[in-house]
Amino acid sequence: MSRLIYLLFSFEGRIGRLSFFLGGLAQLFLTVVLWIYPIMALASLEKGARPPVGLIMTWIIPTILAGTWMGLALISKRYHDRGKSGWWYLVTFIPLIGPIWVLIELQFLSGDRGSNRFGPPPGGGDGVSHDALREEVRSYADKAATARTSAPVSAHDIRSQMAPQPVVARVTRTPIGNRPVTGFGKRGLT
Repeated sequence: MSRLIYLLFSFEGRIGRLSFFLGGLAQLFLTVVLWIYPIMALASLEKGARPPVGLIMTWIIPTILAGTWMGLALISKRYHDRGKSGWWYLVTFIPLIGPIWVLIELQFLSGDRGSNRFGPPPGGGDGVSHDALREEVRSYADKAATARTSAPVSAHDIRSQMAPQPVVARVTRTPIGNRPVTGFGKRGLT
């Protein structure tokens, strides 16, 4: 539950594309659930009756504010993953191009590799960056190279340990006669 609260209400850190998408679904679900009560209350009014102003002020406005907060928190963390400030969301207000660009940038473009000024990359929860993983693989390769150089082996020793590999050629009847098939398919490629 704390992960969901962080995802929907915190402006700190980074989230990937999948978390952004799933967070948007959670935001939509919570907003719909919060709107069920006022819609039911307004639907139960008799024809011609005035809607209660208190309902609007105490339920609908906080729901709109909470939904806006959740959306901005998701967008901000997704921009952080791209290495940008959450203020980049203001690009949305550029007519026609802005919303399309924000959709492409947040949903289709991948985030920065490794840590950036907003923290470690999302995923796994362990905070292991691509740089740290690459360094670990490099150290493992260095250990293997050191082990190989410590025990000198000649080319003759290696060849004597290897088993001979049989050469297999499949001979089939073709319209041209008996010949080995060298390609793929029934007749092979020539």
